Amino acid sequence: QERGTASRGAGGRIADALASAGFTTESFSIDGMSMWSQGIHTNQEIIHSTKGVVTLLQHTTMDTIIANLTRLKHANAFSEGFTTQLQRSLDSSATLKEHFDNSNVQTTFPDDNFAGQLKQVAALMSVRARRKAERDLFYVQLGGFDTHTDLHDIHNDNFAIINAAL
Repeated sequence: QERGTASRGAGGRIADALASAGFTTESFSIDGMSMWSQGIHTNQEIIHSTKGVVTLLQHTTMDTIIANLTRLKHANAFSEGFTTQLQRSLDSSATLKEHFDNSNVQTTFPDDNFAGQLKQVAALMSVRARRKAERDLFYVQLGGFDTHTDLHDIHNDNFAIINAAL
C-alpha cells in the first residue's frame, strides 16, 4: 500500500483511475460505509438498502445554520475537514435524492436485505443518464460464506438468495 492511501478500497481506486481517464464516475455502497467503495479522490455515496438515498431530516429548516457553519474558514484542520465534508455530503445527497426519487424500477425483487441492495442498484442504474454517469461501481454484500461446518448447505442457501435476487 502506498503512503497516503490508507482506508482506500479497490472499488474506489478503480473509480479514481476511471475518473483520471476522463470518465464521469461514482462509487456507491449499498451496505453502509465500505472501505471497498472509497477512493483517494472518489468519495463513496452510501445508499440505504431499503430506503434508498437518505437525506438529513429537516435539511431545509436547518439551511441557515448549516450555511453559517460551513462558510467559516477554520484554523483547525480537523474542523475545516469536517465542515467541508459535511457540506459536500449534504449537497451530494440532496442532488442524488432528486435523481433517485425519479427512478423507475419495474422488476419485482424478493423481500430480503440482499435483494433490497440489488433493487437500489437497479434504481441508480435507471437514472444513470440523468446523473450524467459514464461509469458506476456498486458495493453490495451478502455474508455467511466463511463457514467451517455445513459448507454445502450454507452455500446452497446463500446461492439461492443470490439467484432469487438476480
